[in-house]
Amino acid sequence: MSCVPHQALAGLELPQHAILQAGAQNLHTLNGKKYTIRAYILVWNQLYFVYPNGVVIVHAPDYDDASPDADVQINHAGYMNPASGVVMKSLSDIGLADDVTQRAHQTMTALQPVLANLIRASSQEAYVILGVDFLRQQDGALQMIEINAFPNFTHTAHINQTVNVPMLTAALGMMLEGSEPPGTPAGPAATTVTAPTASPAPAPSG
Repeated sequence: MSCVPHQALAGLELPQHAILQAGAQNLHTLNGKKYTIRAYILVWNQLYFVYPNGVVIVHAPDYDDASPDADVQINHAGYMNPASGVVMKSLSDIGLADDVTQRAHQTMTALQPVLANLIRASSQEAYVILGVDFLRQQDGALQMIEINAFPNFTHTAHINQTVNVPMLTAALGMMLEGSEPPGTPAGPAATTVTAPTASPAPAPSG
């Protein structure tokens, strides 16, 4: 991945299958640095569940919205090395777990038509855990940038202990033992959302 300034777009030649993604503006920062949020979504048994905590990866350099420097905008490699300057926190560490979880639900609701086939394909025996990446804007709105079908569950010891292991434990407990979804309030605001009603996809021809 690389960053291209706006004035260079007219002469840009993209490689085959490359994707051009617009840069997000008006981003909220932590101590003047850009950060990315990873939310975990369990899709299982025709439902999906947003885990009520997530991962925050804080970039090393100070943020400049006009900078094409990949370290400023997109690169957060090296988070396992304390000397890299990249910092990992949980959403609960920075007091955003409840707000981001609620907004992630709203995003997933909007994405139901896109994810309908995936949700319908899930069952008691078939599930997937998605890693959904967001940027957070100054007004708190989330901007989704990527859905990872095979997210990494090995991070720093702090993130493993406070997010990854509890999330996997809760998911397995719910699927294998019938435990309640973590953080589920009573009533209509529950963290489960049913897949939209739709006809099955047509069988491939030929």
